[in-house]
Amino acid sequence: MKTTSGIVCGALLALSASWPVGAGEIVDTFSPGDTLTATMMNNIKAAVNDNNTAVRFYGDGSAGDLTLASGASVNWLLTAQSNLNFQNVTIESGANLYVPAGTTIRCTGDFVNNGTINVWTGSGGGKTGYTDVDFVAESWIRSQDTMPGRGDTPRAATSGQMGTENSLFAGFPGDRIVPTVAAGSFMSFRWGGGAGSGGWGGVGGSGGGLLKVLCKGDVRNETGGTISANGYGSAANPGTGGGSGGIVVLASQQRVVNEGSIEAKGGPGGVSNSVSGAGGGGGGGIVILVAPDVTNNGTVDVSAGAAGVESTQPVKGTNPRYGGGAGGSSGGRGGRGSSLNASGISASAEDGFDGYVLEIQANPATMM
Repeated sequence: MKTTSGIVCGALLALSASWPVGAGEIVDTFSPGDTLTATMMNNIKAAVNDNNTAVRFYGDGSAGDLTLASGASVNWLLTAQSNLNFQNVTIESGANLYVPAGTTIRCTGDFVNNGTINVWTGSGGGKTGYTDVDFVAESWIRSQDTMPGRGDTPRAATSGQMGTENSLFAGFPGDRIVPTVAAGSFMSFRWGGGAGSGGWGGVGGSGGGLLKVLCKGDVRNETGGTISANGYGSAANPGTGGGSGGIVVLASQQRVVNEGSIEAKGGPGGVSNSVSGAGGGGGGGIVILVAPDVTNNGTVDVSAGAAGVESTQPVKGTNPRYGGGAGGSSGGRGGRGSSLNASGISASAEDGFDGYVLEIQANPATMM
């Protein structure tokens, strides 16, 4: 899929004898009564654009160059790496970099990946459960329930209905991020995809995390390079929804090249058991490649997670029982869990829906 985005921005500059910028940022100086020449104006515009847009977007390079040699394995969750304003980043073949969800890497130069970048999951899965002390006056109090995280989606998934009736609702997936919103608002993303809801078997799958790479020079995911932001799901956890795929943004003022592999896959839903229907699969994620020149000859996988298998029917009359939890949403909607009909038989849960890839031909710094 290729999307061409054109944006026109206007700015009104008020000039005075005391231009409010730091020393050295503008070459030309002027005093009251001077003639503002075309050269002066061009220099001023260039400095304003660079200081107010490019530096903010691509960083200041204050962390210097970063090179991960072959065989290196670095986990930024466990280090004090806080300044991600690099000049150039090179990840060599055989190196592994693990980054937290929500990471933004900025470069004044180039970003080249020949190794593996793993993005940790972001939003946490929901939980459904009870203990013996929750049984009060023949009703179950769901005091232990927690909602799944919605990530950057508008609304989170829900867990299945709990009760003693033979007919119980399934969990419903949250809202996905539609392509038009992602194309215009990708810089506002902070976390990644939505998580799956819980089931009787445990906690729902976590949503895939977010990674942004913003460079003034090239962004290159070379042949053999892998970027992974997959959602999590456990097919063995009855009734749980799978986490959705994450979000990967590669943006450059010059060019983005993908010759390798990028993944943002949804996780699977959990199986059914004697007290719970199966969970829905997580939706596929989002990959955005934005630059004046975009080349995508590699592989991009934003596939959805599969629905949980109906391996065992919930036993009619069991107290309580659960409808299956829903999968988390991202670029694709998560799948519904399995409901229980009036006869106590569970319907099939849904697979999640695939996510999408956007290729936007534009200078990303002008899209803030």
